[in-house]
Amino acid sequence: MYGEEISDPLIYVEITPRNKRVDIGESLKLNVEGIYTSKTVPISGDWFKVEGNQENRIDDCRNTETCEVEYETPGLKLVKTSVLADEELTDFVRIRVEK
Repeated sequence: MYGEEISDPLIYVEITPRNKRVDIGESLKLNVEGIYTSKTVPISGDWFKVEGNQENRIDDCRNTETCEVEYETPGLKLVKTSVLADEELTDFVRIRVEK
């Protein structure tokens, strides 16, 4: 899951890029990194599109370091990643989809 053995604890995970704007139908590649006490490295997670209280898993983005998302409607969208380490760590990113 981590690509390399790291002995220090995983503190949190972070999706990049943050707060992006895209056009309808334009895809955006997101990455997730694990932030350890000694370094930052790519890490695998499951990805979800969040709409209201509903989390919809993105089928092509299961246990992956990257995920491409695309939207067909304008508005402020939310994407979540979930990484299972000693505990579940999550991060969210907002994407503004414009006409």
